[in-house]
Amino acid sequence: FYRSKHRSVTYQFREGALGFDVEPLVFIHGLGVGPLPYAKFVGDLIEKTQDENSSLYGRSILCVELHAVSQRFMPQELHCDEFVADVRSLMKDHFQFSKG
Repeated sequence: FYRSKHRSVTYQFREGALGFDVEPLVFIHGLGVGPLPYAKFVGDLIEKTQDENSSLYGRSILCVELHAVSQRFMPQELHCDEFVADVRSLMKDHFQFSKG
């Protein structure tokens, strides 16, 4: 995984074997301390994306961090419309997938 930021969105990305030929699995964590409690779940996803017999084979994984709900200091609240626009922009500007 590599970690980066686009506008208000911090994310981690792991490119799959099929690269950008298929849409990624997008994971957005729930309320709590961020993505750390989901490490096993994400690890299981990684295993499935590497298994040629899995329907998830080759998919990339995009993990979006929600600082506003992960008990981290936020200088200002994040509005839903802004977050959705920023995630759409991230997908469009950085991840040009062949489908959709």
